[in-house]
Amino acid sequence: MNEERLGNENILTLVVRMALPAMLTMAFQALYNAFDSLFIARYSSHAFASISITHPIINISLALCSGFGAGMGGCISRHLGQKDKKSAENTFKTAFLCVIAIACTIALLSLILAKVFVKCFTTDTQAISLGSNYLQIIALGFPLIFISTLFASLFNSHSLPLYAMIIQSSGAVANIILDPIFIFYFDLGSQGAAISTVLGYLVSFIIGFIFYQRNRILKLSGSFLTKELKSISNIALPSMMVSAAGSIVGLIFNRLILSYGLDAMAVYSMYLKLESFMFLAASGISSALVVIVSYNYGAGNFERVKKAYFTSLLLSWSVMIIGFIFFQTCTKQLVSLFTSDDTLMKMGIRAFKLLSFCFLFTSPNIITSGLLQGLGKGERSLALTMTRFFALLIPFAFILNYFIKLDGLYLSYFASDIAVLPLISIVYSKTIKEAAKRQD
Repeated sequence: MNEERLGNENILTLVVRMALPAMLTMAFQALYNAFDSLFIARYSSHAFASISITHPIINISLALCSGFGAGMGGCISRHLGQKDKKSAENTFKTAFLCVIAIACTIALLSLILAKVFVKCFTTDTQAISLGSNYLQIIALGFPLIFISTLFASLFNSHSLPLYAMIIQSSGAVANIILDPIFIFYFDLGSQGAAISTVLGYLVSFIIGFIFYQRNRILKLSGSFLTKELKSISNIALPSMMVSAAGSIVGLIFNRLILSYGLDAMAVYSMYLKLESFMFLAASGISSALVVIVSYNYGAGNFERVKKAYFTSLLLSWSVMIIGFIFFQTCTKQLVSLFTSDDTLMKMGIRAFKLLSFCFLFTSPNIITSGLLQGLGKGERSLALTMTRFFALLIPFAFILNYFIKLDGLYLSYFASDIAVLPLISIVYSKTIKEAAKRQD
């Protein structure tokens, strides 16, 4: 069977083969986000800053989506490694029902509370209108993107990442094509961008449904089991919190950065859109690592688990260092993609150079979280995430903002990544020793 390649293929080849489709999928999504922001920024810088306020809450919702998919995929991979297809089907059924309930709940809350949320960050009447309308339209597509992500995770769990890539990237490609049509041709601005996004979600859902119907690698005839939900949550919760915590921190950063004006908010949002291109490598490798570790740990092949971890860490770190060099040397060209305004250019160049220092030491945290999730140690991955974001990053943000203002905010990510390294080392050593004993 195809999934057996997880247990016998060369580790470097396997990591690259599994990570590349995930990276390409994220690249398409990052490309869409960049184009979406570029189009809106060119249409109206005010509209761009306004809808940027809503991005953290949207990202939190998508974090729940991707995290639940990762949790399901990890559990299914472990069951397949143990040759237990019935439990894998129970996991799929449990995840599917939960995802529908979660997506509909989030969509309803977003529709009702969109304006209240935006008002928490600005008193600008136009910004409130633009931001809340954008969020309400996006919310309509949440059930579609949640289910399509689940289909993609199902194919990933069977070592079929190409199907997952097509499902998720198809929506991004549709978004890129539709954005200029709805934003400029129909002159809908930020509402046009939101409509394009929802239509992209619909494309991903349709393709995912077609692939599932044709392949039927797992049936939906399993049972909803609380023990499977617990297993999914052990992997999913840390993955959700890694993304969601970043978005929660984003809400705090928005408040702090908006105190320096809408121009500062626009610049910060520009950086975030391009930053995702650099983080997609580490995130893609980590996603692949969860599946590889889950399968091999379930199959009792612990040496492959350790080898996969160090291979993934080396690959991720190499790409992030290249990304840092690129951001430092091509800063002006990157900022000019979004604006030609002299004030924004000057602010953007300084912001991009300082913010990109976080590329240097973020890989150990991301890759170690993937290892912990694959081993079923979700609570430890969660502890790392909570420590980095809430015990280190937020205090650093307030302290450095107080002493060196906006520059301090930009450098707080870098400071927290360095400070969390000793904890990562301790958690890794303890987890590996415990896992080795269980294997013996």
